[in-house]
Amino acid sequence: MHPWPEAKRVLTELAPHYKLSVVTKCSEESGRIAADLLGEPFDVIVTYEQAGFYKPDPEPYKLALQGADGEAAHAIFVAGSAYDLFGTQRVGLPSFWRNRIGLYAPAGAPAPLIMCVTLDSRFEDCSRSRSAS
Repeated sequence: MHPWPEAKRVLTELAPHYKLSVVTKCSEESGRIAADLLGEPFDVIVTYEQAGFYKPDPEPYKLALQGADGEAAHAIFVAGSAYDLFGTQRVGLPSFWRNRIGLYAPAGAPAPLIMCVTLDSRFEDCSRSRSAS
């Protein structure tokens, strides 16, 4: 398990201003180990064991929003996989897809709000869905 190179810095910059959650299909133990790799800047960690479902079922995303006392319309999900887009759309959660290696989304996947190769990308270098323009 290796975090994205820019993840720790970006999370450190966001943490004073926003509640941060992670939704993972890992076990409780593996989810904690992964969070520890980033210095655990998360307010909420949702694993499949807590949710009772694997992503992209909507339940893990709902639990993260509930744990952060947030509403989907006032949040954004950073997806490492386009498969997350199926679940986030079902709860109305806008998604930023960090598409590091330029993968194609699976058939029928909802469009992300924004797609970039890194969290450090300038927005003009990113793809935006038509609804976000």
